[in-house]
Amino acid sequence: MYAKVVVDIKAQDLNETFDYLIPNELEEYIFIGSRVTVSFGFNEVLGYVVEISEDSEFSGNLKPIKSVLDYEKELTDEQVELAKTLSFELNAPLVKTLELMTPAFLKDKQRKYLYIDNYDKLHPDLAILFNGKKKVLFDNDIRAKNTLIKNEINKGNIEIGYDVYSYGKRKLTKVYTVNKYEQQKSLPRTNIVEYVNKHPESSANEIMVATNCSHNLIRTLVKEGVLTQKEINVIAQVKQEIDYKKYLFNIDQVQILGKYKEGGLKPYLLFANNEEFKMHFYINIILDNIYKKKQTVIFTPTIMIAEEVSFYLNKHVKGLDVQTFHSKNSNSENYEVYTNIKHNNFSVLVTTMGTFLPYTNVNTFIIIDEDNANYIYDNYPYYDIRKVLVQRAQALGAKIILESSTPSINSYYNTRTAKYYMLEYNEVKNNIVHVVDMKEEVLESNNHIISNVLDKEIRKAIEENKISMLIVNNKSFSTLIKCRSCGEVLKCPKCRVPLSLVKNKGFAKCSYCEHKEEHHHKCSKCGSDNIASYGFGLEQVNRVVSMAYPRARIMQVDSDNVKTLDDYIEVIEAIEEGTVDIIIGTNALTNKLNRDNIKVVGLLYVDSYLNLNDYRGAEYTYNLIAKLTSKDVCIVQTYHKNHYAITNAIINNYENYYREEINNRELLNYEPFAEMNRIVITGPYEKLFHFGYYYRKAARHAIGETGILGPSYDYRLQGVKLVLKHNNYPVVVKILNDAIKHFPNDLKISFERNPKGT
Repeated sequence: MYAKVVVDIKAQDLNETFDYLIPNELEEYIFIGSRVTVSFGFNEVLGYVVEISEDSEFSGNLKPIKSVLDYEKELTDEQVELAKTLSFELNAPLVKTLELMTPAFLKDKQRKYLYIDNYDKLHPDLAILFNGKKKVLFDNDIRAKNTLIKNEINKGNIEIGYDVYSYGKRKLTKVYTVNKYEQQKSLPRTNIVEYVNKHPESSANEIMVATNCSHNLIRTLVKEGVLTQKEINVIAQVKQEIDYKKYLFNIDQVQILGKYKEGGLKPYLLFANNEEFKMHFYINIILDNIYKKKQTVIFTPTIMIAEEVSFYLNKHVKGLDVQTFHSKNSNSENYEVYTNIKHNNFSVLVTTMGTFLPYTNVNTFIIIDEDNANYIYDNYPYYDIRKVLVQRAQALGAKIILESSTPSINSYYNTRTAKYYMLEYNEVKNNIVHVVDMKEEVLESNNHIISNVLDKEIRKAIEENKISMLIVNNKSFSTLIKCRSCGEVLKCPKCRVPLSLVKNKGFAKCSYCEHKEEHHHKCSKCGSDNIASYGFGLEQVNRVVSMAYPRARIMQVDSDNVKTLDDYIEVIEAIEEGTVDIIIGTNALTNKLNRDNIKVVGLLYVDSYLNLNDYRGAEYTYNLIAKLTSKDVCIVQTYHKNHYAITNAIINNYENYYREEINNRELLNYEPFAEMNRIVITGPYEKLFHFGYYYRKAARHAIGETGILGPSYDYRLQGVKLVLKHNNYPVVVKILNDAIKHFPNDLKISFERNPKGT
């Protein structure tokens, strides 16, 4: 038997297969998609089997496969076909898209071990070989006993593990008991301690459901010594009866649920702003899938939303098997979930990074907040999670729901062109929304950060023991440093963008490449020390707010102040326990901190998205504002109060906004009327434009002069870029790959479909 293998060579992007001989002793364990080690040149490298056949045209002089990393079939046939499709669609080597199908912890754990569970029942030949050890490294001597080992694994006498982890029947569950029964400083903490005191050895899920607390607070009580955590062996999990108090859908909601159940396999756009309805809509689907012995997978854009969704499901449906898969879990926890998915041992999965897991029995994929930019993966190979999941749903015969209260333009357009089904349920909300024209505010009070309206609402919230959340999309003190004498703006020498002032650390910094300058007090052009800073960021907002509300408890949330998991937990606990009055952070807060005790939201400079170098700037602006109008009080501070994205967002008039935006995109030939690509060329400067103009000349006949923007130098990317607008992907990529062959290897060419920026 012979195998075609794609090899993982880091030095170059090979996209071809190589034939290898499958040794007789490995034939039983090698499948299409198997990870194997092979000799390539003078090295032993990792490869993926993509085809198996009984003969090869090179059979006379072929190297054998050295080893197979896994006994079981790790990749499904659907995953292998998906990798092949993505290799073409992303213009990436097949080995790179196959790598996407394997979780990171499996790539890092290539040293394999065998764990012996039942030594007395072990085959005598293996018992002698293992010599009384409970754990043995899977080396060449062991590999020679492949058939015996496989049989013992099937009998349950041996398990496979990687490095320090072992998995399988040794599943451990964390349980909690009270260590110090003493008065706590907040009601949530008191509720946890009292519950655990009455119910010792409760799991985290049991505590969370009973006390309506977060997992973070449980961890903190363990850290402080109030609770004791230990791990116990779970011999066999007894499945509980599902207990769900039915939600009473109104007539309109019943019709939406019926439309979903009776509809076909086209994607569904759930356009709704009632969070309670949406969650019970999902629960109804989940329970229906369980009845059919099928599974549900829910995707979220952030870990916090994943935790909240998981908590909500556990709280409202007792006995429901909800598993999570995200980077906040440990490798062993994620491996356990991965194993359950492989063996169809789950009902509901909530995940942020489970795009390529080996699903085989999923009936419904749900994408929450489908408009979120986090669903665009911007590391090589670049892909859109939503588009990948639509493909997977089609291949698996599953339904897919894309949900948002502010749908992306592309998804909404797809409902208009009958590519998606529309499920719409929006309620009129009478929350207070203020739009403050900062041009007038600055003239009246010379306050360009906190408007009079926002100041009044913050003071009200403090009196009511509620939280105010202030959003500004910049971390620095100011966003521009300028010489008053000659007008020179201090810029990064590499990226050519204005430096931001970080006042508390005494330097100016580039927000892209982290370049720093301490000598920013004198103009490099005219020598004047008449230097002024303009604009504002979190640092300056914090200073102004601290002076305006001296008794308020203020917390700044950004990547400098919240670096570790403990830092992040501290923020969540402060909100949960009400020990903070004002939170200052970037736009990322809008996706993470969704709590009832946050009363006021102030968008201090909502125009930042409108000024982005991205054709989706108006879309981001509308979505940001419209989502936050669900808070009791929302204040939007802007210098463009009549912009259609802002005027429509404050009244949640998506239809009017969509009409304006889609007309603009059609006029300029942007998505969804044309596909957007970006080509970035890096390497020796003198060769960058040569390639750029060469490609432009070659491609203009296929997509037209107006379909190519550039080449232009992008200091931020440190290279030359071309932006393409077209509807002819195969030709665009063919021309690109042909052009690359005519240029030396010292140029690096990256190709992005639907990039986040242009």
